[in-house]
Amino acid sequence: MRASRFLLSALFIAALASGSSSAFAITVNYTALDLPDPVPGTDRWQYAYTINAGGFVPFGGLNLLFDPALYAGLAVTSEPDATDWMTPSLVIDPDPLLPADGLVTLTALNAVDSASFIVEFDWFGAGTPGAQAFEVFDDFLTPVSSGQTLAAGSVIDVPEPSALLLLSGGVLAVTRRCRAPTG
Repeated sequence: MRASRFLLSALFIAALASGSSSAFAITVNYTALDLPDPVPGTDRWQYAYTINAGGFVPFGGLNLLFDPALYAGLAVTSEPDATDWMTPSLVIDPDPLLPADGLVTLTALNAVDSASFIVEFDWFGAGTPGAQAFEVFDDFLTPVSSGQTLAAGSVIDVPEPSALLLLSGGVLAVTRRCRAPTG
């Protein structure tokens, strides 16, 4: 009897520990806008970003990654709120010779949940620029989550509970039901 209770508890704890693939829920939405090209032969664009997160810790933040084959000339033209975010944002242009991704880094000064800002860039790809990778880091600069930006208005996939969590919950419910007194 104690062994089955221990086993169920261990399964439940393991399921909770592996429950979701992302411990830090964040969405980074963007709207792409084609800008007038200042130099003939370039294709200047901007992303207007909106970040909604489960809460950035002070000195934690976000890295947006820009593929060197597709982006150049990065510039943050509208910073997030300076009372909550370190400004100016760190901007490192992509380097196709390394090759190294370009980087726009936002660092929170306080515990914050959101930000809006604009990044301009030269686009080397075909058509409209799309989603890009991002990383969320904690106050020790350790990555804690990653993902892809979403076009504004996109449907967000909600993480589903792990199969182990559902299974252990079902086993627990059946065990309790079997032990319940009848009458």
